[in-house]
Amino acid sequence: GRYPGDVLILHGDKDTIVPMSYSERAAKTYKSAAFHVIKDGAHGFQGPTFDQAIGFIEPFLRKSGVLK
Repeated sequence: GRYPGDVLILHGDKDTIVPMSYSERAAKTYKSAAFHVIKDGAHGFQGPTFDQAIGFIEPFLRKSGVLK
């Protein structure tokens, strides 16, 4: 929780490996966390869930200056 920068947390609502509560806790721990649930997403994002994830990742990277 000491990291001061922006944090993006994506969690699939069908993830059977990592409980959603872990991501919810992380989102509360970091001051600048953006937490999004990927509908129908499992532990890894593929196909349509990958597209959903990219929809959050790309703007986050642009805002942080990683992508122009």
